[in-house]
Amino acid sequence: SSDLVHGIQSLDPKQRHTPLAYYAMPNDMFKRLPIAHKLPFAVVGMGAGTLQCLAVKHQLVDFYEINPMARDIAQNPDLFTYLSECPGKSEIFMGDGRIRIAEQPSGKYGVIIMDAFSSDAIPNHLLTKEAIRIYLDKLAPAGVLVFNASNRHIDIVPLLGTQAKALGVHAYGRFVPAPKENPLLFNAYWVVMAKSKNDLKPLIDAKGWAELKDDGATPWTDQYVNLLPYFKILR
Repeated sequence: SSDLVHGIQSLDPKQRHTPLAYYAMPNDMFKRLPIAHKLPFAVVGMGAGTLQCLAVKHQLVDFYEINPMARDIAQNPDLFTYLSECPGKSEIFMGDGRIRIAEQPSGKYGVIIMDAFSSDAIPNHLLTKEAIRIYLDKLAPAGVLVFNASNRHIDIVPLLGTQAKALGVHAYGRFVPAPKENPLLFNAYWVVMAKSKNDLKPLIDAKGWAELKDDGATPWTDQYVNLLPYFKILR
């Protein structure tokens, strides 16, 4: 849609490398998770390359992007400079995120951020049990899987609770309201998932996190997907 925003960068030098739009929460996550800066991390869905600014010096960030136009915009310093100016080193893997990340070795990442879900369309194949198993396999011990669940029309938060229950992992969600003093930050909902609740403890000890429950719906698989229960307009 015409009012959809995939990335914002401030022209104010003091905010130039500050993640904006939907991305205030990942900045806080990385500060709290001990593993976040010890290993490479992955981002599925590149946007403007904003999440490069979560990295520290010498840290590798793997971006997975299916749209060449998004890659070209993020790499153009006349438009955005997150990739060129923020710490760390980035590598871009073009193609379907699920297929490309499956090619990586098991245990490579400390954090994987699934950021292909904000906006109007949900790529269903990225949310099935089989898909999430792939992501979990690519996490190191104590690694954390993060979902940007912000969406105006479809609420995937209860779905992620159902998927976590079906997979025997733990999931917590947090709504982050847009601060009135900064119009460059938006309302956002983030979900974290890990094999052990202890891996999430540094995060969920902070206020605002709630454990996701199984909503009673049938889990999504590569053979079964039902979007209807998650349309906000039908609730």
